[in-house]
Amino acid sequence: MNDLVKSGPLYPAAPAEERSSKRFRSAVRRFMFENRGAAALCCVLILLGAAMGAAAYVHMSRDDKNLVFTYIQNYFGGSMLIGASAAEIFKASVPSLAVTGIIIAVSGIIPLVYPFALARLTFKGFSMGFSAAFFIARYGLKGAAFALVSVMMCNAVTLTASVWLLLASRQIRLESRAVPKRKGKSKRRFKIPLIAVSPKGLAEILACLVFYLAAALLGAGFESVIGHGMMRSLYGIFSAFG
Repeated sequence: MNDLVKSGPLYPAAPAEERSSKRFRSAVRRFMFENRGAAALCCVLILLGAAMGAAAYVHMSRDDKNLVFTYIQNYFGGSMLIGASAAEIFKASVPSLAVTGIIIAVSGIIPLVYPFALARLTFKGFSMGFSAAFFIARYGLKGAAFALVSVMMCNAVTLTASVWLLLASRQIRLESRAVPKRKGKSKRRFKIPLIAVSPKGLAEILACLVFYLAAALLGAGFESVIGHGMMRSLYGIFSAFG
């Protein structure tokens, strides 16, 4: 009744866009609250992988560190023979991101694959920690700027999308399993062992995978074009000013 009274001329109703925005924020908060444990686990594994990556670089031999440094110098110089161009970075990123998405989506369908999805996040953290350690150890304060661009900015979209897909797939699996069976009727499920979702849950996970792949393409494009350009620009600026 109060809502009806406050929707009159003296109390105009909230615009549809504002109501949609509030519903979206509420849905996001509810999603994060319901998956707070899994989200915390993802963050811990990413940080653990980053620490392992940094430790791996620190304990590398000097010759191996010099090989990495030579590759990065070619990357900054834009060598098509040894280094990496924007197109090469894009082509190298997309398959890896697609494999990550498929593994995570399958983990929502087959629970036994779930540890592999978590391991994939850990490996992503490892590569980020290794890269950050290299830049900071080799370039000092300049390396912190390189790490910010190449590690944080270039991976923000794809890493967020990976964690979201993992949480969404997990929640869909749990909700699919939690639906009570109707009396006198058995809930319809696939007759394949190990599959823990209903056909509807499978369709929802596949839809989430499509959104993830779109975000992955966006992230790969940012990394290969914008991130690549920013890295080379920073290197040029730092080289000009010593």
